[in-house]
Amino acid sequence: MIKIIRRNQIIHTMSNLQQVGTQLPVIIWVDDIGSYQNNRHNELRIKVQNNTSSSRQTDSFTIRFDNNQKPKLIGKVKLNQSQVNEVIEYVQTHWDKFLAHWNQEITSDELKDLIGYTDNRKSKGEL
Repeated sequence: MIKIIRRNQIIHTMSNLQQVGTQLPVIIWVDDIGSYQNNRHNELRIKVQNNTSSSRQTDSFTIRFDNNQKPKLIGKVKLNQSQVNEVIEYVQTHWDKFLAHWNQEITSDELKDLIGYTDNRKSKGEL
C-alpha cells in the first residue's frame, strides 16, 4: 500500500511473512512499494531476519534478485548457508507472485493468498 502524505512524500512500509505461514526458518519482509521506488537497481528485494527467533527482530540483511532470479546478498549474514538457500529457493519457487507484488500488480494480502501463506495463530487468538 502506498500512502501519499504530501506531494512526493511516501510512507515506505514492508509486510512481514512469519515462519508459521511460510515454513521458512526466518521471517521475511516484502517491500510494499517495490518498483515504485524507481531506483537505479530496480531489482526485487526481500529483507531477511538474521536469526531464527520467532519474535520480530531488527537484525536483518537483504537479498536482491535480478531479472534472471540470481540472488545477491547485501549486509552481514549470520544465518547458515542452508537457511539462506531455503529463503532463496522459496522466493524463486514463487517468483511470478513475488515479482507481481514488487510491480504493484497485487497487494501483500493477495501475495499471501497466492503463495499459500497461512497463519493459524489468528484463528487461535494468539496474535
